[in-house]
Amino acid sequence: MTKDQELTSRERVRLILNHMEADRVPIDFGSTGTNLTDAVYFDVLKNFNIQNAVTPFTIGHSATHYDERIISRFDPDFRHVHLKVPQNMISRTKMGVTFYNEWGVLCKRVGPYVERIGKPLEKATIKDLEAYPWPNTNDKDRIEGLKERIEHLFYSTDYAIIATVVDNGPFEIALQLRGFGEFLIDMIDNEEFANVLLKKITKIEKELLGLFLNIVGKYIEIVQIGDDLGTQFAPLISPEMYRSIIKPFHKDIFNFIKQKTNAKILFHSDGQIAPFIPDLIEAGIDILNPLQPTGPEMDAQKIKESFGDRLCFHGGIDIQHIMRQSSPKIIEHEIKTKIKALAPGGGYILATTHNIQPDTPIRNIELMFKFMRRYGKYPINI
Repeated sequence: MTKDQELTSRERVRLILNHMEADRVPIDFGSTGTNLTDAVYFDVLKNFNIQNAVTPFTIGHSATHYDERIISRFDPDFRHVHLKVPQNMISRTKMGVTFYNEWGVLCKRVGPYVERIGKPLEKATIKDLEAYPWPNTNDKDRIEGLKERIEHLFYSTDYAIIATVVDNGPFEIALQLRGFGEFLIDMIDNEEFANVLLKKITKIEKELLGLFLNIVGKYIEIVQIGDDLGTQFAPLISPEMYRSIIKPFHKDIFNFIKQKTNAKILFHSDGQIAPFIPDLIEAGIDILNPLQPTGPEMDAQKIKESFGDRLCFHGGIDIQHIMRQSSPKIIEHEIKTKIKALAPGGGYILATTHNIQPDTPIRNIELMFKFMRRYGKYPINI
C-alpha cells in the first residue's frame, strides 16, 4: 500500500515512527499530557448527550479511562491500555477531598488537579527506607482483563496501541515522597540518600513495567513514561546534575523496556527541557512529548531541525493560550504552524501539549481535530 492510499491507523503510525511519511499525520488523544481534565470530560459527555458513560478513575485530575463514544467522536489513530490501580486504592482515592496515593503521599483535590501536600519521607534516613510501605507490585487487580483488552484491540481493530504503566518517573516520585526542596538539597548535600531512594523507586517501577509488558509488549507501538524535568521557562536541575544522578536511572528503565518490547519509548516532560534532549536520546527515548511552547528554547522548528533525525515528536498544540479562548483562525494557524514545522519527513504525532483545561470551549476541541485532519495530509503543503 502506498502513501497515496488510505492506510490503517497502525500502518500510518508505524511509518511515521520510522521517520517516513504516510498518507497523513497521526492524531492522538488520551495519552500522557493529551487528556481532558475532568470538568471538560463531563462537559463533553453532556454536549454529545452520552448517557451512562464511563466515569474516569482520577476524578479531580484528568480522565484516564475514556468512554469509547467520546474517543470515536474525535477519531484518533490510537487506543490506550493502562496498568490498573488496585481496588483498595480506588476506594481510598474516592473517599474525599484529601487522600493518600499509592506511594503513601497525602494528596488534595484543588480545582481540576490533585496536589501532593504530604512528604512522608521528609525526615527519613536510608535505614527508614527499608521499613516504608512501598506499593505492592504483585497485586493481580492491576492486570485484570488486560489480556482480553489488548488482544481485542490488536486483532479486532486497526488502531495503534499505546501502553501507560507509570505516569511519573523516579525523579518526580522522589520529589513527592521527600518533598520538593528537600530532595533537591539531597541531590547536592546528601547524594547517597538520593541514590538509594531513586534506586528503590526504579526497582518498583521496573517490577510494574515487567508485570505489564509481559502481557502487552508484543502488541503495542508505544510505551509512555514521564518525569518532569522543567518549569515553564527553565530546567528544574542542571544538565550536569541530570547526567550524574537522574540519567542512570532513566537509562536503566529504558533499557528494561527495550528488553520487553519492540515498542518505541515516549518520554513526557513538561516545560523548558531543551538542554536535556541530547541526554534523553542517549538514554534511549524515541519520542518526546509534549514540546511545551512556553520555554525560550522549545521552538518546534528549531527542535525538529536539531533532533528530527534521531527523535520523533508528540504534542505541540498549545493548550494554555491557543486552545482556551482563541478564535477559530488562531487555532487553525496553530495547527498549521506545528504541522509545517514538525511533520515533514515523518516523525510527528499531532496532539496537545497537556490536558485540555476546564475553560476550553467544546467547539475549540472539535475545531482542533477538524484542522488536524484538514492540514495533516501528506505531502505537507502549507
